[in-house]
Amino acid sequence: MMKVKHFLLSACAALALISHAGFAKEVKIGMAIDDLRLERWQKDRDLFVAKAQAQGATVFVQSSNGNEETQISQIENMINRGVDVLVIIPYNGQVLSNVIAEAKR
Repeated sequence: MMKVKHFLLSACAALALISHAGFAKEVKIGMAIDDLRLERWQKDRDLFVAKAQAQGATVFVQSSNGNEETQISQIENMINRGVDVLVIIPYNGQVLSNVIAEAKR
């Protein structure tokens, strides 16, 4: 339940940011999803991407398919690509603390 709550809060914050910010440049959003093999995350991804694109943002979606090391690598890749917003649906939130701190910097 906490995973869903955190996702919803992050997603709402990201969409609020892009809809009210009035950016002169295109906003890039990185979305790191636990496991897109699950229908629930497929639906959430589709809704999020559609809403973000309607606001003029580009969304880069990555799925770790239940592998925490893959998810860390994907998040680091998105940070290096210069995403403006990062939405994370973690496989294991406890092991992501270092990469989340890196994203905040």
